[in-house]
Amino acid sequence: MDKDNDFADLEAELQQLQPRRPPPELEARISEILSRPELARTTHATTVGGEERALGIWTTWKWANWSVAAALIALLVTLSRWVPPIPAVGPAESETLVSTEPASADPAAVGGLKPVRASRTIVDSRVEGVYELPDGSAVERVRDYFIDTIEWRDPSGRSQLRWEVPRESVRFVGLAAY
Repeated sequence: MDKDNDFADLEAELQQLQPRRPPPELEARISEILSRPELARTTHATTVGGEERALGIWTTWKWANWSVAAALIALLVTLSRWVPPIPAVGPAESETLVSTEPASADPAAVGGLKPVRASRTIVDSRVEGVYELPDGSAVERVRDYFIDTIEWRDPSGRSQLRWEVPRESVRFVGLAAY
């Protein structure tokens, strides 16, 4: 069977269909609402106890958005008057904080942490392709991923700090043609 003929039959059948006429009660109700000006200008109407009446603005939630916004603004204004302002740090105070130094500049006397070990661990290495440099030589671009680790210890041995920093580097490896 041809698909075009199947669709032609279906289209002919659909063209013969007619929409149903609405019941006369619905038409009468619509014409009554449109004839009463207090119901016609509203977007909503309801029947309460057999009497039709318009739903006013206070029966919808449209007014709530503006009310909530006004309440939030009033709350912010009230809070801004109650909360004391944060004092600003002047340049004289910040200079005194920065310029303070320990009593002794000798690291052994301070007893702080001292670096005891540093290492570099390669995590991954990827070849990103072959490139040609301006002088005509071919190179491979390699991206390496490392974790640099530095370890500090207190001379008394009671505390230590281990610092791990991820790092990546790109290097070019020269290619030799055989």
